[in-house]
Amino acid sequence: MVMPPKLFLQPTRGFHTFPALGRVCLRLFVLRRFTMTTSTERSFFDLHITGLGYLNRIREVKPKKGDAFLACDIAALNGPSDDVAYVRFDTRVSGSEAQHLVRRCIQAVDAEKKVMIGFRLGDLWTDTFTYSKGKRAGEQGVSLKA
Repeated sequence: MVMPPKLFLQPTRGFHTFPALGRVCLRLFVLRRFTMTTSTERSFFDLHITGLGYLNRIREVKPKKGDAFLACDIAALNGPSDDVAYVRFDTRVSGSEAQHLVRRCIQAVDAEKKVMIGFRLGDLWTDTFTYSKGKRAGEQGVSLKA
């Protein structure tokens, strides 16, 4: 006695007919092992400021603790070109090439010539101070440092 073929549903192929005898359909389970490795690397979210500005007050800073470092002020240009505003940054010069280039500008800055530079700052923080001279003497001020 021969039985008619039966319809089987295969999800990726649709309905198929198989003879009733001689075939066995089994599901094949594949065991996969997912391993997660833990990394000891630290990740950081860095904030960088890039811009164009005037170089001012180049100086060697000698703190009570730690090594001496090169610092300068940058008056960064901000806003539309026909109505420029300046944002001042008190910066520490990092990197040997940057230090070399800033040191080359010391004479021009001391002679009160305008020296325009392109810059990239990182690790921005603020410092409060009290004005000691001028019309704002005694008032609190905020300095942006990088």
